[in-house]
Amino acid sequence: MIPFVAEAVQGRLDGALLWEQVNEHRTPLPKLVVAALAWATRWDVRWENGADFVFALSAAGLLAAALARTVRPHAPALAPWLVLLASQLTFSLTQGYNWTWGSLMPTYLATLATVSVAWTLAGFDGRWTGVVAMELSAIAAALSFGAGVTLLFLVPVTILLAPTTRPWRARVPQAAAGVGVAGLLTAIYFHGWHPRFGDPAQPFALAKVPQYLQFALAYLGSPIGARDVGESACWGAAGVALLAAGGGWLWWTSPAHRRALLPWLLLATYTMANAALTAFGRLQNGLHIALIARYAPTTALFPLGALVVGGLAIAALTRRARGPGIAAALLLVGALGVAAPKHYRASLEGVAAMRSLDAMLRTGQACVTTCAATSARCFLDMCWSAQVAAQMCPLMERLRFGLFAPR
Repeated sequence: MIPFVAEAVQGRLDGALLWEQVNEHRTPLPKLVVAALAWATRWDVRWENGADFVFALSAAGLLAAALARTVRPHAPALAPWLVLLASQLTFSLTQGYNWTWGSLMPTYLATLATVSVAWTLAGFDGRWTGVVAMELSAIAAALSFGAGVTLLFLVPVTILLAPTTRPWRARVPQAAAGVGVAGLLTAIYFHGWHPRFGDPAQPFALAKVPQYLQFALAYLGSPIGARDVGESACWGAAGVALLAAGGGWLWWTSPAHRRALLPWLLLATYTMANAALTAFGRLQNGLHIALIARYAPTTALFPLGALVVGGLAIAALTRRARGPGIAAALLLVGALGVAAPKHYRASLEGVAAMRSLDAMLRTGQACVTTCAATSARCFLDMCWSAQVAAQMCPLMERLRFGLFAPR
């Protein structure tokens, strides 16, 4: 980011740097936000942290609004509890250093755009205005983080599935337009695309399917906070089972619930698609990578989607057969009771990670006087590579931004 920010603090935007990949991702929208903040503050990254919080807060607000649109009409007593759960997952302290690392902005912005699609879908009446709103949000997600590309292909499917007063054939042109947008933007996105530097292109290996599956399930179960890949995969599998059983049963037996189910099925499916992509792209780094905190803004959408779908199904089952419904509710509450202590312990670890990072950065800042006089040890307190830090430091020093901004 340093060369891009160097241009921004001088009031310039370089189109090539704006479109340049960050690992496998193209992130022009977050870069525009970073550019504006860097220009205004000489790259005081605390403002990036503040922007991340605003994006998360906006996403939480849209989730609460979507719950009011979808859950309250069918299970009014359940809606407040799900709003509380949505807030907990969105602002979970298990994310740790995410909250003090402005570079996670692409994931927060992509999550906000994805939630915006779900919120629009919750009130979708089949009109083109809703289609345009969802497509614009999906484009924003794709231009914020690589994970958002999958959303472009999910929007046309949801348009076809959405229960509206308009006939199915009237939605075919809308879905076709969505497919066209997805195809065009994907072609542009991957023109000149390359794997992240230092990694060869990863071919799909059929023999690794079990490992891909375990990675993906651990990724889906990671918001619980379990630190063991196998245990996290079990939680992920439980979420998939709840989603499939509850969503499938309610979709086929109660068409009146379909409008309420669809936004949450979209969020869960989006996360599952990214679990598969991340498993393919990161398995070579080890199964434990599925549990790293930086995926949390995306993975948090899966348990929320599964629990909303499961909650709606249990509420409907209770009205039809009180005994089985109560038994299913007790089973779900019991599972949450088992998960809560794990989540709490992971939250404490997240707070400790934030404190540790804060201490490292303060130590590094204190020992930097000039780039030439700074030791490799000092650079390692602020960057994953002392060599990269030493290479980029003179640019910051010459233009007086970041560490060298006037105080």
